[in-house]
Amino acid sequence: FHASQLAAIQTVRENLERYQIDADTHSEDGELCLAHRASTFQAMRDEVEFEAKLFDQKSELIPKGALAERGMNATGAHGALLSKAGFALNPLKYAQGLAHAAQNLGIPIYANSPVTKITQNASRLSLHHPRGVVNARKVIIATNGYSSDDIPRELAGRFLPVISSILVTRPITPIEQRAQGWTSDLMSYDSRNLLHYFRLMPDGRFLFGQRGARKADAAHTAANKRQNRLDFERMFPAWRGVESTHYWSGLICTTLNRHPYIGPLEGQSQIFAALGFHGNGVSLASYSGRKLADLVAGAKPDLPAALRTPLWRFALPGLRRH
Repeated sequence: FHASQLAAIQTVRENLERYQIDADTHSEDGELCLAHRASTFQAMRDEVEFEAKLFDQKSELIPKGALAERGMNATGAHGALLSKAGFALNPLKYAQGLAHAAQNLGIPIYANSPVTKITQNASRLSLHHPRGVVNARKVIIATNGYSSDDIPRELAGRFLPVISSILVTRPITPIEQRAQGWTSDLMSYDSRNLLHYFRLMPDGRFLFGQRGARKADAAHTAANKRQNRLDFERMFPAWRGVESTHYWSGLICTTLNRHPYIGPLEGQSQIFAALGFHGNGVSLASYSGRKLADLVAGAKPDLPAALRTPLWRFALPGLRRH
């Protein structure tokens, strides 16, 4: 499973190079996890030793007293773990680059064509949409947290969409960055279960994200926007006067067994899916796309057992809405 995570990162690098996509890549030194408790930092010590022995993973522990001098000063941090794998990019530019690459290869993309039903007749699948029907021998479900819960029925109750929200500030000047003590461009997050994730972007703007609202209505969204800003100011108090210029939210996809899934849907030989990326969709979706292409073509790609295990069904799936 660990090797698949590294392979997923490498897949993104290869796509960027192969298709000449400019996606504002940065944070080439990896990702940073800030310990929100002293006990968590001690657990990070154990993790570094374990990963070094088992995976030959290159990681670095940064004690609390060294954070400010490394440009990683955030309120409440008790040290950090720098994992030297991965990098940051602009996901929209990456997705647009992949779409353009597909179109340049003669692959049509049809937007605004929601599938409302899938029916099966002998060896054919029929995908119904508002303007007609598309027939196919094989189908890939690649909509992750935006999948329908009953299209196809094999997905029913097997994933949980979760709202994640993000704010982005105006460009923060070098003087303002030094005032807070955060000058690092590392993609970062804290060790809370409902974590915050953040990074300083190439143009000086600061991205700060966290768990979104429980419901997607206007009232819950507005309350979450306020909470997002409040958490940002608590963590980076010197930036209380730095305005937020953008805010948005979207869905990530979680699963009951806490693993992604790549493969045919249970009991199916013609419908395949990849979902449940738990917020790591940029790399894992890229990796999954290649693996699914092999599966659809009849090959048997090397996949770890964790990614081949069928998704568990939530016992009371209706309660996922609450």
